[in-house]
Amino acid sequence: MHMPETNVGSKAGEATMLRQIDRLLRVAHDYRRAFPRSGYRGLNPANLQVLLVLRRRGEMTVCDIATALRRPRPSVSNIVALLQQRDLVVGLGDSRDHRLHYQRLSSLGTTVADQFVTETLTRSVLE
Repeated sequence: MHMPETNVGSKAGEATMLRQIDRLLRVAHDYRRAFPRSGYRGLNPANLQVLLVLRRRGEMTVCDIATALRRPRPSVSNIVALLQQRDLVVGLGDSRDHRLHYQRLSSLGTTVADQFVTETLTRSVLE
């Protein structure tokens, strides 16, 4: 991992470090506002992230979703199974390669993802 030079002993280095801390705190705050622990319609933050990545990218394998979200494949597989049970995600086989199983949002999944984005952005603007 690349660590930026801050030269903390100097005033300029200290100012840089404080700006970086402020940035991280803003990111953490924004994340908590966008993905509250209490969830959204019974979906936790990890569930919502899978919905959003599928909404953004379309059909994906579980491995592709895990890579996009930087999450372990087994946990993404469990999330996808839960989302399928709730009729938010649909699994599709690949006619050319039966080992591949793509996932996509159902129409309900698309509606929930879109409503989450709209409500989250509206809430963020109003707060």
